[in-house]
Order: sequence, then C-alpha cells, then structure tokens
Amino acid sequence: MCIVERSFQALEIDTKTRMVRIGLHRGPHEIWYLDKNGDELYESDNGIFVAHSRFEEDLYEKYGTIKVPPKDVVVVEVEISDDVIHVKNPESIQKWTWTKVTKPEEMEELLMRRNKRHLQQMYIEQSPPTTAEFEPFLAHL
Repeated sequence: MCIVERSFQALEIDTKTRMVRIGLHRGPHEIWYLDKNGDELYESDNGIFVAHSRFEEDLYEKYGTIKVPPKDVVVVEVEISDDVIHVKNPESIQKWTWTKVTKPEEMEELLMRRNKRHLQQMYIEQSPPTTAEFEPFLAHL
C-alpha cells in the first residue's frame, strides 16, 4: 500500500471515529433563530435547520428550505399564523446554547433522529418526485 492510500485510509478512520472520541453537540436547545441581518429566520428540527425568508419587516414565509445557519444567529420568539411567521422580538441578543454529548447511546439516538428527518425531506417539502404529477413516471420504474 502506498503512502497516499495509507493517508486516505487513516483520514477515513479518523473521520468515522471522531464523534466517538470527542463527542457531538446536542442542540441547539432553542427552536427559532434570526440571522444578524434579519433576512432569514431559522427553525431547528431534529438537527436540521430550515431557513424561512423575510418578505416584510418582521414577517417570514412559512415554507422554508434546509440550510446551515450562520454562527451569529440569535434566539427569538415567534408567533405562527396560517400564512406567515411573525418574529416577536427581532432585537434579541440571546445566543444559542448547545450541550456536549459523549455517551454513544445518546449520539446514536440523536443521529438517527437527524437522519430520519433528513431522509423525509422530500415528502415534508413536497418535492416534485413526491407529487401526483410524477406518479405515472415512477410507476414504470
């Protein structure tokens, strides 16, 4: 085995064992986050963040897309109506909080929840392959 292959193999093993060695972070504990500019509102859903776009002063779209939030988001409170999400305290300065998880059982449970949510993304967001228009195409596969 050449030195390059050994390096890649070591990197792969290190990547797989990193979470077990140093733990992962549970959280964040809060649900709603606002970015520094106020352009996007982030919703935490089992380790997945859904970004909602602003369309008026403190009003955000209910539909969102999965996106990693910036590090400088602040915790906010929201009120959800039929059509929009209203940020009640956009001037908040509260930072998000995380908890370090080192027990393998907890890590596994968190990763399973996050992965389940990730794999359900197409159905939750009603992406084209899950809509009625695609049923005839998928029936022939």
